[in-house]
Amino acid sequence: MWRVSILVAAGLCGSVQAQQLPDPTAPANTRFVAGPSVVTTDLTLQAIQQRDGERVAFISGQRVRQGDPLPPYQIKAITMNQVIVYDTKNNSELTLSLFAQPQLTNDERVTATDSGRN
Repeated sequence: MWRVSILVAAGLCGSVQAQQLPDPTAPANTRFVAGPSVVTTDLTLQAIQQRDGERVAFISGQRVRQGDPLPPYQIKAITMNQVIVYDTKNNSELTLSLFAQPQLTNDERVTATDSGRN
């Protein structure tokens, strides 16, 4: 009886709202790091696989290997979690990351570092 009363009283005290967080497993579809700036492109890195000792990437629904053309791009390198693409129009490189890297503020870095200490 007491348990029911406590649960009902706790439920009436106030509402709880959850913080909306980004999905860390979602592929980055428009953010690609090219040096210190972020570039928007139409390419989406969907997956990277390793088969028979060779890495294969799936970009915007197409299966590509190192050296393959993906007009107006050329696949320069495929690593475990990113693909380096050469843009033949702008003569520049783009890095497509499989997992987005959130930018932390200084306060968040300190909190994340301190939370691991006991």
